[in-house]
Amino acid sequence: MKALRFYHLLLAGVTVLAYFTAEELGLVHAWSGYVVAALLGVRLILRLARKRGFELRRLVPSLAA
Repeated sequence: MKALRFYHLLLAGVTVLAYFTAEELGLVHAWSGYVVAALLGVRLILRLARKRGFELRRLVPSLAA
């Protein structure tokens, strides 16, 4: 669970960095966008590998409860 929290923290941080560097620091903005794309790719690979904590069923509410 800690890895998932670190992943989300890193994704949020890089997204904020990309947002605030859009106008002035084009190279930093571009590379932070690449990092966001890479993080999303890693997330997809972990989902396809069925790693614990990366399942999509966590996002769907349970009607049994």
